[in-house]
Amino acid sequence: MKIHKLRLINCKCYRDKTIGFQAGVNFISGVNGAGKTTIIEAIGFALFNYLPYSARQFVREGESSGEIQLLIEANDERLYT
Repeated sequence: MKIHKLRLINCKCYRDKTIGFQAGVNFISGVNGAGKTTIIEAIGFALFNYLPYSARQFVREGESSGEIQLLIEANDERLYT
């Protein structure tokens, strides 16, 4: 499976952010509080329904809901959202 794109809407520090991934290894860097862990947690939640805390805590402060969109390519080369 390959991850092509992640879109975060009202998730923690992200109001509306789309992150593209390249083939192979991708490097995520930034200062403390930039949202690096949020990216990893969002992928884990979208694929495995796992968060180390409540989903409500993942929603951006002041917002009533959030959304995670993940575009992946399966081993059969088909794209899934």
